[in-house]
Amino acid sequence: MTVESTKKLGSLTKILIAVLVIVFVVTAVTVPSILLTRPARKSSTVSVSTSSSGTLSTTKVSLTVTTTASTNSTATSTTAGITSTATITTVSIGSTVTTTTAIIDSTVTTTTAIIDSTYTTTTADMASTVTTTTTTTDIASTVTTTTASVSSIVTQPTTHITSTVISTTTEMTATNTSITTTTEMPTTATTTTAMPTTTTIQQLVIPNISANAQWAQNGVAVAGGHGNGDATNQLRGPEGLFVDDDQTVVIADLGNHRIVQWKMGDTNGEVVAGGKGQGDRLDQLNEPSDVLIDRAMNNIIICDQRNRRIVQWSRRSNTTEGEVLIGNIQCRGLTMDDQRYLYISDTEKHEIRRYQIEDKNETIVAGGNGQGGGFNQLNWPSYLFVDQQQSVYVSDRDNSRVIKWDNGAKEGIVVAGGQGQGDAPTQLNWPKGVFVDVLGTIYVADDRNNRVMRWPKGATQGIVIAGGNGAGDGTNQLKGSQGLSSDRDGNLYVVEWGNDRVQRFAIQ
Repeated sequence: MTVESTKKLGSLTKILIAVLVIVFVVTAVTVPSILLTRPARKSSTVSVSTSSSGTLSTTKVSLTVTTTASTNSTATSTTAGITSTATITTVSIGSTVTTTTAIIDSTVTTTTAIIDSTYTTTTADMASTVTTTTTTTDIASTVTTTTASVSSIVTQPTTHITSTVISTTTEMTATNTSITTTTEMPTTATTTTAMPTTTTIQQLVIPNISANAQWAQNGVAVAGGHGNGDATNQLRGPEGLFVDDDQTVVIADLGNHRIVQWKMGDTNGEVVAGGKGQGDRLDQLNEPSDVLIDRAMNNIIICDQRNRRIVQWSRRSNTTEGEVLIGNIQCRGLTMDDQRYLYISDTEKHEIRRYQIEDKNETIVAGGNGQGGGFNQLNWPSYLFVDQQQSVYVSDRDNSRVIKWDNGAKEGIVVAGGQGQGDAPTQLNWPKGVFVDVLGTIYVADDRNNRVMRWPKGATQGIVIAGGNGAGDGTNQLKGSQGLSSDRDGNLYVVEWGNDRVQRFAIQ
């Protein structure tokens, strides 16, 4: 070989090496890009140009198809991640075979609908054979690059996923592999039904008091107690009262023609109805004798005695007048049950009437047989209480007794007193405020005896639990006990007409 030939050979070798480097770079960059961007379902052809027989090499292509199924989504997304590595080995002097092997790992992930948070994954691994043949017979040998193509076909979200890998070569044996994966996915249907919510506000407060309970013998003034007057820290001849859940006391301040509210610990009350002088305007009251809070509607309902009417005032701020609920009734006491039926004592007709506020229908539930002392009669009924069975307990003042009328009964049962006027343990003298605990024990304010009595269910005589030390203004005395109530803890609240105050006797 001459020097000139040697130089030519060297030049050709450099050119060949340069070409191989360019091919390598182009293959490394172009193959992944083509595979990533080419549309699904399109198969690519791997072609090799050869001039003679050579060495057969095989490339395996692995495809992973992951299917995630779910529901409540109509979006279908397909993501193809393809990593391509091209390895080119070239030794091109003297009939050396140059083999190009392309390894393509393809992962096709198909996401379809979700069925109630149930995820199903199907993975298919598929191997395809790509055959390439290259031969060089002299220095000017041919360099061939093999490109493999992966085509994925996704049909019908949530049902069938078909993946096909096709490889084709020229002048060589090609193996076509087709794998179909079908996923059956159980469907779980969840039905959520929105149910309407009904909130029940308990109107009745029936304390749970032990049969052996004791109370402090000295009371504490929680309203009034500063003499007879119309200042905000005074009362004048108070009668009925109502104790709210937070121990706020609402009082019928009869002589001042107003309703006053005293919160626990306050030294002054707040006028919440009336207070505009004695009269019959809607912003006035005339000797109100009893009061209650309609918890469901957040209203105050008042027995406006001398105006012969039942009026209602909103507890919302800036309320300046009330509205008439019931007219032409000589009311004295009132109460309400959990169904919002209103019970009113009528001292003129000597009966208790129950009203449905919305339509003002009325039913006689006690008395109604004229004034008298029979079991089917009442004589000047004053205050009253109703339990959860709608049995009515009535302080039958001029009969010196408390009488119970069961719902629908034609006559009552004497449960306290009934032995004539007197101060013996078996007697009452002008019974006024009354309530009953969960054991059926009766508590009654004994007006002219200046005491509060407790009568266990079925007992023939009562027990003095507050006062009973003669009429006076001491903390252990009462004077003209009128309204009577309890909070949920069993503490007693007694209105004293003669001392212009409300005393609280703590349960021990």
